[in-house]
Amino acid sequence: MSLYCKLGLAVSALVSGAAALRGWRRPQAQDHSQYELRQVQVIFRHGARTPLDTRSIIEEAEWNLKLLLPPVHTLIDYTVVDLNGKPQPPSLIDDANNIKQFKTGMRVGQLTSVGMEQLYALGKRMRVSYIEEKQFLSPAYSPLEIYVRSTNIERTIKSTRCMLAGLFQQKQDAKVIIFTTDTESEILYPNTYGCKRLHILNRQLWKKVRAQPDVQCDMRLLQQSLGVVPDDNATFIDIMDDMIARKAHGLPLPKVLMEWEETIKQQAVKTLCSSFSLPNREGLQLSVGPVIDMLLTNINDNIQDGNSSSKQKMYLYSGHDTTLVPILYVLGIFNWDWPSYASDLTFELFEHQTSKEKFMKVSYSGKDQLVRGCSSIFCPLDEFLKVFKCCTLNMEEYNTLCDDIDSLQKEKQSK
Repeated sequence: MSLYCKLGLAVSALVSGAAALRGWRRPQAQDHSQYELRQVQVIFRHGARTPLDTRSIIEEAEWNLKLLLPPVHTLIDYTVVDLNGKPQPPSLIDDANNIKQFKTGMRVGQLTSVGMEQLYALGKRMRVSYIEEKQFLSPAYSPLEIYVRSTNIERTIKSTRCMLAGLFQQKQDAKVIIFTTDTESEILYPNTYGCKRLHILNRQLWKKVRAQPDVQCDMRLLQQSLGVVPDDNATFIDIMDDMIARKAHGLPLPKVLMEWEETIKQQAVKTLCSSFSLPNREGLQLSVGPVIDMLLTNINDNIQDGNSSSKQKMYLYSGHDTTLVPILYVLGIFNWDWPSYASDLTFELFEHQTSKEKFMKVSYSGKDQLVRGCSSIFCPLDEFLKVFKCCTLNMEEYNTLCDDIDSLQKEKQSK
């Protein structure tokens, strides 16, 4: 039986039991006092960093090495291990980034002190909510209460460190453990390294997008406006990435480029979303199916454990913009704006104190969201599960689908 079915049965039992209570009606979302917080799961993007490529259609920015100095208040004692508690695996992505340097010696994709402060601020905001106001967590870090996982990339690991420093104000009862995995096995972003089928699908879809007349026209006009030599390899995603990185650090940008900012963002989002926008359900599944399954597994474990304290109260996942966008899309709350640095998507599991019915509340960058298919901000769990039903994949299903490239080749030959 799938995890979705198990959760569905558990929820059905809860709803049936709740309905049997004399005079009980489904509580209104506004009555917050009747909801007890059971679990929190947070997926967040790393902080501000250098661009992901040294190539640019404009003159390279001056990336000051002093931007790498960590603020003292963002430091904690931590260790990074694989998912089984063994030593941290090598990072193919960091290895590739290490050989790409700007003129100043900074590398591509490096977290800066600006980004460290952003994640520290996110941690402080979470501290107000979950330690000071709700008293959900202890004031100091404890591995018994919190599980932390990051992609195996330097900027996300350091972002995790800074966020935890803000959350617990550098107070810890034990060394922080950050779990990660090797590049090929990662699920916290659409993994074209490890998933062959997704790699082929994305390559085909992005090629189609770049061939669209409006995309080609906008790129040609942009390059003409800047007075640069036409570059067929330039992409709106790369240009936008460079722009956002410079703006976050107060680095200058040509006035002409700023006039194109909205068009650049729109075309970049269009390219990214081509990988999973409907009717491309398969691309969506391969992008976030295992992440959704992981979130649902944590919810199911909490429900099955009842009032047991054996499971962590909070799960933190340090990821990327490409982690957030497809999940926001599934939830029906993606506003077609590229997620900013240090954006967070939070899932809170509540239990109504009288009916014992379970509810989910989703917030994005600190703002509560009405999820597609949910009747209120406090979404009944049965409604919430239906939202994710279309896209969840367990690891066995995911790996099987990822390795199936023969069917793609047959589809291509038949066209």
